Amino acid sequence: MAVVGMACRLPGANDLEQFWQLLQDGRSTVQRVPDARLDRATLYDPKKSVIGKSYTEIACLVDYSQVPQPSSVFEATPEIAYQTLANVAMEASLDAGWDVTRGGSQNGGVYLGHTRASGLSGDLTFANYLEQTASQLAQVDGFQKLTGQLSDTILRELVDDARQRYPSREPDGGPDLGASIPAYLIGAGLQLDGPAISFNSACASSLNALTQAVRALQRGKIDVAVAGGSSFYHSDTVVLFSQAQSLSATGTRPFDNDADGLVVGEGAVVLILKRLDDAIRDRDHVHAVIRGIGISTDGKGKSLWAPRAEGQIEAVKRAYEHGLEIERLQYLEAHATSTQVGDATELKALTQALNGALADNIPLGSVKGNIGHTLEVAGIAGLLKTILCLRHETIPPAANVRTLNRAIPWDDIPFYVPREAEPWRPWSDGHPRRAAVNAFGIGGLNTHVVVDEHVVSRTSVGLMPSRADVTSSQPTVATEDDNAVAIVGLGAVLPGALSIDAFSKLLEERRDAKREIPPDRWDPSIYYAAGPQQYWRCGSKLAGVIEGFEYDWRRHKIPPKQIAYASPLQFMILDAVDQAFRGAGYDHVTMDRSRIGVIVGNCFGGQFALKLMMGLRLPEIRERLADLLAKHQVSTHEFETVWQQCRKHFLESNPALLDETGSYTASVLASRITKSFDFMGGAVALDAGHVSSGATLDCCVDLILSGDCELMVCIAGQEDLSPGQYESWGLRGTLNRADSAEPFTTTATGIVPGDGCGVLLLKRLSAARRDQDEIQGIIRGVGAGRADSLDQATRIAATRAIAQGTLTPADVTYIEAANCGGADVDQLVVHGLQATYGAERREPLLLGSLANQIGHLAAASGMAAACKVVHALNACQAPGAICDDAEADYVRNTNYMRHVAAPMEIPVTNSEGRLAAAVNCSDDHGAVYHFLIERGTKVDQVSRNANAGPVNTENLDTETIDGIVHFDATQRRKQRLREAANKQSGARQASPAANVSQQTAPAPATPLPTAPVPPVQQEVPAPQTPAPAAPPSPAPAPQVQNEPRNHKQPEADELEKFLVLFILDETGYPDEMVELDADLEADLGIDSIKKAQMLGELRDSFHLKIEPTEDMSLDDFPTLRHILHFVLGTIDDGNATTSQPDAANQVPPAVPQPVSN
Repeated sequence: MAVVGMACRLPGANDLEQFWQLLQDGRSTVQRVPDARLDRATLYDPKKSVIGKSYTEIACLVDYSQVPQPSSVFEATPEIAYQTLANVAMEASLDAGWDVTRGGSQNGGVYLGHTRASGLSGDLTFANYLEQTASQLAQVDGFQKLTGQLSDTILRELVDDARQRYPSREPDGGPDLGASIPAYLIGAGLQLDGPAISFNSACASSLNALTQAVRALQRGKIDVAVAGGSSFYHSDTVVLFSQAQSLSATGTRPFDNDADGLVVGEGAVVLILKRLDDAIRDRDHVHAVIRGIGISTDGKGKSLWAPRAEGQIEAVKRAYEHGLEIERLQYLEAHATSTQVGDATELKALTQALNGALADNIPLGSVKGNIGHTLEVAGIAGLLKTILCLRHETIPPAANVRTLNRAIPWDDIPFYVPREAEPWRPWSDGHPRRAAVNAFGIGGLNTHVVVDEHVVSRTSVGLMPSRADVTSSQPTVATEDDNAVAIVGLGAVLPGALSIDAFSKLLEERRDAKREIPPDRWDPSIYYAAGPQQYWRCGSKLAGVIEGFEYDWRRHKIPPKQIAYASPLQFMILDAVDQAFRGAGYDHVTMDRSRIGVIVGNCFGGQFALKLMMGLRLPEIRERLADLLAKHQVSTHEFETVWQQCRKHFLESNPALLDETGSYTASVLASRITKSFDFMGGAVALDAGHVSSGATLDCCVDLILSGDCELMVCIAGQEDLSPGQYESWGLRGTLNRADSAEPFTTTATGIVPGDGCGVLLLKRLSAARRDQDEIQGIIRGVGAGRADSLDQATRIAATRAIAQGTLTPADVTYIEAANCGGADVDQLVVHGLQATYGAERREPLLLGSLANQIGHLAAASGMAAACKVVHALNACQAPGAICDDAEADYVRNTNYMRHVAAPMEIPVTNSEGRLAAAVNCSDDHGAVYHFLIERGTKVDQVSRNANAGPVNTENLDTETIDGIVHFDATQRRKQRLREAANKQSGARQASPAANVSQQTAPAPATPLPTAPVPPVQQEVPAPQTPAPAAPPSPAPAPQVQNEPRNHKQPEADELEKFLVLFILDETGYPDEMVELDADLEADLGIDSIKKAQMLGELRDSFHLKIEPTEDMSLDDFPTLRHILHFVLGTIDDGNATTSQPDAANQVPPAVPQPVSN
């Protein structure tokens, strides 16, 4: 793939020339954050571990005062981050030689790493939802007693004041501020009529976006791609990162011995990509050539956040598959986040992957030393730096490196850090210079990209192959089965149906699953207003609500408290994936999990992020309440006590604020699956608005047919029934105000919001037939279209889908239209379908839609529609609607389309007996995905089971497990662990000086902290902000209180009781679950972070000295019994009690550091 255009706006650099000068000079752009972007009075405290505060006031920032208004070709937006990105995209397109005024569209797509823009969307949401929060404060007795009859007045003023200070919705329901919007803006402005998608894999987001752009180009689905990233500094981001102590308060220093954390940066980078053959044909200027991409995930690991070197190594190795010469590598741009442990871990993985393959030691760099950690942009910023190095044939000096990190064995690894600029020597045989770029996202989401300079004499020699044995950059011809993808499993959690089987029953019974909105989503007594749509109000109370869902924590050993505090969508998705694997028969068979990938479609944010954001702004609410009390001359003497009551009540109503799983970022929806199932094939979340289901399916198909993955877990899910959603749809005129509004009928007056998720397990059709899978359906084509009118976009998408496969328009006799329900939208969709399917039809084209039955599920609508189509094809019957309303004129007048009011047989129109349908997803931004599904084939289960291979008991579902203790740890395993612990303590029984390091268990790489400190309670996680991609750095020593020099030595039963109570308190397990010999990780879900916290609290509660040896790790303590024996051993050694240390000799306690990326 050729990079033919590029541009940037980064800290200290408004263009490519300034960026190169910054790199060449080795300068750092760290600055003090201006007061306008960090409210120091509310959010800053230089001391660490202060809840709700940032201990750092530095960042690497873009000067937005120098951002011009975007070109008139882009739709106007009030969002400064999107204006900036539009400018950068325009500059990149001009660099590529495009004439954006040429007229006419081209087949291209936009792929961005992006999760969230400025605080504008947060202000809008805060002003809306504050009324619900104020109603919760009114329920606090202390507040009522304090304010008396003024309570309602004060709370009303609190809400009114916020709505005067912050923006409100525009008359048309805008502004549009979702993560997919910048992709749409760029696609429309640059006249690209293909995909427009934003990706979230935390700090690897932009390189994951690049990966999908490259795969779409390789497969010939698009001819040009805009790939890039955008991020924005938020004060709430640094507050969250401060709770994890991931930040530096002094500077960014990758590879330096004084590195103590990351510095948040921001910016935008855009690259224009084409197939190299096309670029040469079109005489484009080629800046560089993408030669290889490797993606992976860490798999199970030790916790949801802790990385595994195995995953990073896998990404590196995959980038060089199929003959790409690793020995030609001359430079490596590392992810290096400026933490000693993190940098050392990455280099250890790189050394294992590359050592012995390189011709010589090569230079190592990290752009984070110059511009900080730019979050979603980090990977592509490193790639842009590397391309500039190739262009200038120079390796720039590493910024801020004075003394190399002593934790890295520099003499034993194949890398060195350049301290000054040096020339990049060419290969003597004329081979192109070669470099590679790393990006690792928190949660174990890894990407490695190989890039070459463009050498004209080697125009098309050895172009980047796909893993499907593509030997040139042009698409290849394959068999029909090789180019199709089988659906081998399905799962769903939907309104009125908590399983895929229940969903089939819902369809057959034609039940209406919509209900009145529950008060915990928004209180109808506050927000509902009948009649014309009003600002801050909701014109309908109906919703497609998930009722009665409770995730079975026993299945994957997830602590109940973790489930209670996290986003319900995480576990709805996990449950649906479980369903799909059981339905496919994969739960009891041995599988190669290294090539199983996950993509989740989701409109980033949602109701969980909303509640987190309200928690983040509790300090603001407190400050304003104090002002109002003073204004009304209410005594503030007891306000602090009352406020603590209010805060406690809020946390009880919104336990999501206690979430430790990272639910605030959509990437965790994907990493939760890879961690739970030990998948290592790569993972990402994406946002393409209401067509996210189609975009997810499209990207999954590309990864399968390009050979990256053998099986894809294709997911789409949404949970967003916020009052702001209703208000916006009401102002747009798309919200249904009636009890029923059936699409394609005379009652189609609007849509009702809904929640839910669906899952498809996808596999290359030829592989599914080989493995004798039961094929539920066959994906024969996926087409994307974008245009100024929805009918034109529908025609483009449908035409492209049909062109990919072997089906003709006449073969398709049933279409399920997602996201319909409004007369205007429905009519445009019908017109677009008519242009594709209307010619010479012999059989009617049946039209159905789920929208009136379960609601409009936004990002998940298309996935629910796909599940319905699979059910219909296997039954050879289209399910009827929930009401028999009269067909709309625009349907009836086509003479061949029929709305499916009552169940109807799906006709077969070809001699082969192939039965086919289509799903059409549309978005009000002019985006459409259209995909074709053919009926699948049944398999002889006796024959299949005979060839299934040995049973894998790793993921037995809970229905096969007896007794109250519902986890798959057997008594035999407990006995083995008990025997191991007793054996290790045997020496202690004969002699007090037992050493735990003599255990037979291997010592993995997770270090035992010398003095673990319990993590600070995370009060206010930031919504939609990626979790920090760096390990926590050592914290300064806490103040030591005067205490007696000696303490009573604890007895064994005291220690045992403490350990058990700690687990019960942290997890919420029933008492019978927690046993001394239960495996902490496998049985109880206690990861390395919690282990470190437990050891820290144990030390503090009993005043113990915990002195680990150098070769000791947290993995040396698999059970509570191991911990108990270790502590009793230290007591026997006489090392247990503390004495008051001299202040001058205090050693800072280490924060647990299991996270390295």
